Amino acid sequence: MQYDGNKLKGIYTPSGTQLTSGRDYTVVNSPLPGFALTSSYINSLGAPSTLGELGRVIVKLSAGADLEIDIRRYTRPTVSSGTINISATSSDYFFNHTPNGAKLATVKALGPNGEYLKDDWTQWLGPLQAGRINWNGDYSLSDDQTQLIMRSSLLSTIKSFGKSVTLTWEYWPRTDGSNTVTTVVTVT
Repeated sequence: MQYDGNKLKGIYTPSGTQLTSGRDYTVVNSPLPGFALTSSYINSLGAPSTLGELGRVIVKLSAGADLEIDIRRYTRPTVSSGTINISATSSDYFFNHTPNGAKLATVKALGPNGEYLKDDWTQWLGPLQAGRINWNGDYSLSDDQTQLIMRSSLLSTIKSFGKSVTLTWEYWPRTDGSNTVTTVVTVT
């Protein structure tokens, strides 16, 4: 975290209970100022085998807005198939995935030579936004979060593109490629 000159006032549960420094979290100063929740605090939120959202904490600094942080335990998500061939574009396409506690962040859509499927202007936004497609307009999740949905508009765009498209489904945290699943989609 970067405190931008502010000082950590405290860390709280959503109900307002203050966490105890040294027991529930430790303060770190290198490479940047911040904190780390202790394993004993995280384990108090749920069994070690529990995946998904375990809880939240609210970070209060000496100035500025409070920051609410989602605490999750996860393993790498999986999909039922890495290759999808579709012959129709008139309806949305649903396919199974197992998030394993991870939360979907965004989707990157690239052609076979690394070209952007759409919105090539996103190249100017940096590596965490370049080539990403739109939530709900292009993709979404089923209500029970067991299926990924490619919207019919995305399928039409892929068909017009005329080549296979690699969709990289990125989950939080987006620190590296280890928290992603990939599907190669062809629409004929």
